[in-house]
Amino acid sequence: MPRSKDYRGEHNPLSQAARVKVAKKALSPQRHTVKPRIGSRPNSDGTASTHLMKHEVLPDGNWVAFPTLFQDPGGAWIDRSQEEKWMPVYEEAKRRGEVYDFGKDMEKAEAFGQGSWKEDR
Repeated sequence: MPRSKDYRGEHNPLSQAARVKVAKKALSPQRHTVKPRIGSRPNSDGTASTHLMKHEVLPDGNWVAFPTLFQDPGGAWIDRSQEEKWMPVYEEAKRRGEVYDFGKDMEKAEAFGQGSWKEDR
């Protein structure tokens, strides 16, 4: 019976660069692709917003992040960030396919809600 090949160390068929790439991917935080907006909404403080993310824990204990700023089909902004009850806003984001699930990881959901998803961060 032939022996199985040993793929450890120098016998690994992946190049060193490929092994580094695989390791980085395994260690990097999960990246969610955020639905793009058309332009941005000017804020009263001179900044601009496209999503105004929020993070919450669902009844099953899973953490999610979702936008509270939406656009209608014509491009007008719908700001739901000041609503007291978050579940209707979550349901709207869910309907639009804009809920980002972080499972039991509150810290990642919080970071995402605070903007870690932005390209310039």
